[in-house]
Amino acid sequence: MSAIRRKPVGDPLTTTRRHSRVKSGISRVTEKSLFDQVLKVCVLSYRCEPRFRGGGKRQSRDLASLAVSDPTPSFGDQKLPKEAPKLLQQKLNKLALNQGSSDITDPLVRRCFLAFYALLLDPDFSRRIKENRRAEDVVMFFISSSTKELAKSGSQPAETKRLVNYFTATFVKFLIATLREAGFESSCASLIRQLQSYESKLVNDTGNLGESNGSASYSAGLTPTFDVADIHLAKSLGPYFLMSDSLIQKGVSEIKDTATEQAAEADLRLALDQLKQDRFPYYQRQYFGSDDAYQDYKNRAIEAVQTQLAGYGAQSSTQSTTYYYIPEDPRAYGRLLVKICLSHDLKSKSDTLLSKNSIAILTECFNLWQIPSSTRAALVMDVCQELLKLKELPISLIEDSVSFISHVGRENGKREWDTSLWPVCDREVYVLGLKEVLVFVIDLISGCIKSIYEQKPPSIGPYLQILGECVFCSSEWDRVEMIVDMPKVFDNLSLVVKSVAEHKYDEFIDAIPRDHTLDPLHIIELADRIISSAERLQKRYKRPLLEHVPIALIAAKTHFSLFSVDSQSMFTHLMSHMTARHEEPSYDDMTLLYKKLCEIRELYVQVLPGKFPFDLEAAFVKYIRRHVEQSATLATSWVDPAIDADKWEPMDEGEGIMYSSSVADMFTSLGTALAIISELHWDNPVHVAQFYTTLMNGVSVAVCKYASRVFQLFSEELELEDDKKVKYKSRQEKWMAMAKNAMAGSAPLTPYQFKKTTCIKLNDIETAQAKLDEIEAQLDSEKLAKVLEGVNTNAGPGKIVTKDTTNKKRAYLFTIRIVQAENLKACDMNGLSDPYVTLVDQATRKQIGKTRTIFEELNPVWDETFEIATGGPSWLTATVWDEDSLGSHDLCGRAFLRLDPAAFGDFIAQDYWLDLDTQGKLLVNITMESERDDVRFYFGKALRTLVRCENDMIKVMVDKLTAFIQYSLSRETMKSLISPGRGKLKEFNMESVSSWLSSTSISNVPLTPTMIEDAITPLFDYLNESFATLAVGLTDEIRLKVMSRTWRVVLTTLTSLLLPRLSYKRTSKTQLSAKEVDIVFTWLSSLRDFFHHDGAGPSLEVLHSQQYQELMRVPVYYDLSNEELKDECEKLSSSTFKALQDKTYVGLPELIKRKNTVMAHRNRTVMRKQKERIRNAKREAPQNEDIILCILRMRGELDFVARRIKQKERLQQTLATESLVAKGRK
Repeated sequence: MSAIRRKPVGDPLTTTRRHSRVKSGISRVTEKSLFDQVLKVCVLSYRCEPRFRGGGKRQSRDLASLAVSDPTPSFGDQKLPKEAPKLLQQKLNKLALNQGSSDITDPLVRRCFLAFYALLLDPDFSRRIKENRRAEDVVMFFISSSTKELAKSGSQPAETKRLVNYFTATFVKFLIATLREAGFESSCASLIRQLQSYESKLVNDTGNLGESNGSASYSAGLTPTFDVADIHLAKSLGPYFLMSDSLIQKGVSEIKDTATEQAAEADLRLALDQLKQDRFPYYQRQYFGSDDAYQDYKNRAIEAVQTQLAGYGAQSSTQSTTYYYIPEDPRAYGRLLVKICLSHDLKSKSDTLLSKNSIAILTECFNLWQIPSSTRAALVMDVCQELLKLKELPISLIEDSVSFISHVGRENGKREWDTSLWPVCDREVYVLGLKEVLVFVIDLISGCIKSIYEQKPPSIGPYLQILGECVFCSSEWDRVEMIVDMPKVFDNLSLVVKSVAEHKYDEFIDAIPRDHTLDPLHIIELADRIISSAERLQKRYKRPLLEHVPIALIAAKTHFSLFSVDSQSMFTHLMSHMTARHEEPSYDDMTLLYKKLCEIRELYVQVLPGKFPFDLEAAFVKYIRRHVEQSATLATSWVDPAIDADKWEPMDEGEGIMYSSSVADMFTSLGTALAIISELHWDNPVHVAQFYTTLMNGVSVAVCKYASRVFQLFSEELELEDDKKVKYKSRQEKWMAMAKNAMAGSAPLTPYQFKKTTCIKLNDIETAQAKLDEIEAQLDSEKLAKVLEGVNTNAGPGKIVTKDTTNKKRAYLFTIRIVQAENLKACDMNGLSDPYVTLVDQATRKQIGKTRTIFEELNPVWDETFEIATGGPSWLTATVWDEDSLGSHDLCGRAFLRLDPAAFGDFIAQDYWLDLDTQGKLLVNITMESERDDVRFYFGKALRTLVRCENDMIKVMVDKLTAFIQYSLSRETMKSLISPGRGKLKEFNMESVSSWLSSTSISNVPLTPTMIEDAITPLFDYLNESFATLAVGLTDEIRLKVMSRTWRVVLTTLTSLLLPRLSYKRTSKTQLSAKEVDIVFTWLSSLRDFFHHDGAGPSLEVLHSQQYQELMRVPVYYDLSNEELKDECEKLSSSTFKALQDKTYVGLPELIKRKNTVMAHRNRTVMRKQKERIRNAKREAPQNEDIILCILRMRGELDFVARRIKQKERLQQTLATESLVAKGRK
């Protein structure tokens, strides 16, 4: 492409007269006269076939043979080794120096070999052979050099043919020996076999040839029949000239006696004489641009004629003054023949530009007609450009055509491409052909430009490639450039681009209404189309076309220039109609419109000089809030990059900064967004408060998303990597095996190795709470809310009455806590299930949440919370699944849940037992609160999400310890204390454990506290190692929370040893003996001291929780009789009523009623104060009745238990109804 230059138009062609002469000559040739001339050549070729003369082939029939060439063998795709030139040089060098033994003793043979050796020493020739590695080329050059040497020696033409064959056979034998001696016999086996076959053929064709006198005897071959069926070339003329075989046979019969070798030899001798005397009529000195060019042509032509004469053995001395085979105007005949062959092959859908038959015909004719390679190349170019304009030559074949022309012009690669040595008329034809190709391709490119806006426009690349490889890189490009006004070409292409762009803009603008229906979205869509079309063109056409026509830039200038004027008119038109209709434009529409027009303005400035005609700020000043809206929307986009770039390493562990980069980066971005408002220097405090409220909405969403992403990564990291490889059926069985090893002392205890990155993620959530609280303190959400409360006193607290929000649909935030399930369907072969719950919105089919899996449990407890925002009543599907690691998950049961804001208007948490469609039931707890456009609400929502995320993460970490705790604090461990002396298990599974337990008897040996504590020493070690691991990565505050959560698991596990879960279903659990109860509370005491750890762990206030106090009260009722327990239960009914009353918040202060709401989490200070006030205002009594009912269930008093549970449920429903009525009265 760099070859294109802007030049003045000129006309350096000074030989148009001669070119006209060539054209006129072409017009006089008829197909009939051409056929007669071609038929003569075919008959001559037939006569000279080896079968009739005993010699080898005269001409090759490959694609390159259209150039002047010597007879060449064909060895297929077999290549010589790359070392072949060097090996031949070495062996020929020994021959030249008479070193070593050699079969080549004849002086004439030796001269021919040494002549080839001299040729091989030429670096260019040696490099060409090394690159091509064609054995045919090596043999061909040997034949050529041998022919020249024989001509110098004065050999008769009849002898020369025979001697060349004999010498070639000797050379082939020499080449085979060279390959074998170098060790290529196996790798070049196929090539050697072909060379041997060719050698044998040459020897057979040569006959008996003695080296003593250097001459050969002639042995006649077969006799020609002149039957057209036997004349391959003549028979193939039929499709070209539309003649039948009979007509061709007739023509053959007429000329078979005259179309002889003697006539050919006479033509050649006449041509040789005329060339030597500068009288050859078709190529004389005046046809060339210089003496050197003519002399070059003359030398090559004489050499070619002498080579052809050497191939005839007639030894005729007949002299002739006219030509028999060479037509009157070889150039004209040749052009028509090329056109006929090329047209025929194109119509026959040939795979190549010219078929083998066409190549053979053209080669035979052009060689005999003495047409040089330059003329051949020019004729093919002339015909190709003509067929191209007639659309007969496909554009896809242009490159093949030029490549073929170049190959022909270089004489099979023997010569360099130098058109300065060509006849002037040939050069003119070639230049005009390039010019026609250029014009034709430019027209195609212009057509492609008209389709630049289509979805899949035609590619310009192939056309540029054609110009680059066929025209611009040509040595004649300077001459082409002189006859083609390239600046005008570029200007015309630019005008085409501009015209197409204007037409496309008209299509865009025509889609815009011109009446009162014009909407801001119409202008936005128009701008979008203009921008997208500009971006699309920029991607498609990154570089200027032909380095002078920037398509994308011209189109963009056209569109932006037109739109800059029309956009102001459209906006004025739009606002005038809205004002007439007393309508306010949509805030969102105007925000988008301003953004889009700013984008257009930025692009306008980039491509056009001057200022954007439309003053956007003056028109959109009241819509400046769109900056805040945009920032709020973009807030969530900062989350993913921050997390993706995080390596989850402490920012500065030495300084105690244990959080990672993601939380720091995200809150830095959030701080930058908040700074946008302060940088506005806005004087209206109401607007400022509105801006912060809007922005905090986006910040809240971003923080919630961050918490969700971090929790997801946290959960994935905690999944055991060896779950897929372990041979145990479940995680529970694996942990039991680990516990067995620890108890038995057969393997060292391996605590769960929490990764440091896991701890960092938990630290990040804690840090996010602190940073969010800092932002709240900086903005002072209470102050901002008070400013907005004064805007409209009728709006209520936190409400902002603007034209944009009065009609906004009310939204509700539901919090759904999946508590537990009972009596689930057993899906596994062990009679248990591995349940988890999914919540799905029926309207959107979107999954709201998914709990963790509780392994091997039919009465699982999840206690996990999820949120969903709705605009009205909606239905959810709660599905309990059984996890199966080896296949698809099984369905345990399904239930439906309706979320109706009317049923939750008092923000009271309500429990629902959902009956599953298979068996069992699911307990969910639901609360609801209305979403408000209040900065405090957004802070509260974000902080509550972070708090819940932290709790869930701690819960997941503690789950990793739960299985070991449950196994260590089990009835089996107690029995091992009560029944000492039992042997060690050989196998550890549920069957062997059962057999092992039943085979022992209870010992009456008293147990000391030390003995009891020693039984769970592995648990102490395990917890100690686990907490030590966590202490390395967690902050002290989070570490204490994890320990406190683990303590709750310990309490729950010990409680399960004493009591079954509260239900009216029969249980297999039996009451513990006094010794076993003593073991449980000894464990409780020692574990409490272990967790407290002299104040390094959780405080005693935390450890002595309500659950702990309830557990301590179990012995009070454990030894009472059934009747005593029933009486006590009746006495406790009043306290039970009060507890239920407290749970539904009837009669309690508003603060307690909303302790779990979003507004109660607006900052950490409020949360801390609420906890303290709630703790002082509400002291929940231990659930003594539940303890009694659990004991009675264990003793089989199921009817009584069921009756009391149902009474409590009815009472709870009644209190909930009263709560709703009380709320309605307010």
